Amino acid sequence: MRVTNSRPQRSCSVSNRTLLSIFALDRATSFIFADPRIWVHRQINGTFQGTHNNHVKNAIRPIALGRENWLFTGSELAGQRAAKIMSLIATAKNSGNDPHAYLRNVLTRLPTQPNSRVAELLPHCWQPVA
Repeated sequence: MRVTNSRPQRSCSVSNRTLLSIFALDRATSFIFADPRIWVHRQINGTFQGTHNNHVKNAIRPIALGRENWLFTGSELAGQRAAKIMSLIATAKNSGNDPHAYLRNVLTRLPTQPNSRVAELLPHCWQPVA
């Protein structure tokens, strides 16, 4: 039972996590306040490294769009096949190959390629035949 004249108890303690986040923010921004002239000079001359991640956004855009486009693949097996093909195309892109030229070349060479030399058709080992 609560006494009518008593005030509700309020916790004035700050958690360790809050203190750590404040300390981290202080350390992250301390360079600005240490010498503001350096910070302004970097802003004016363009040597200041901005906080953007456009290259990451551009890299994951096809995946994000694909989530909606490939939501219904027909069956689980079709989804697994699509994932394998998309993985092969992404690996070809990351290896510096043109995915269309890579797939066209590999699909024409695959029926005549001996099993012992199939590894030559992987995107990171592939060399176009002249």
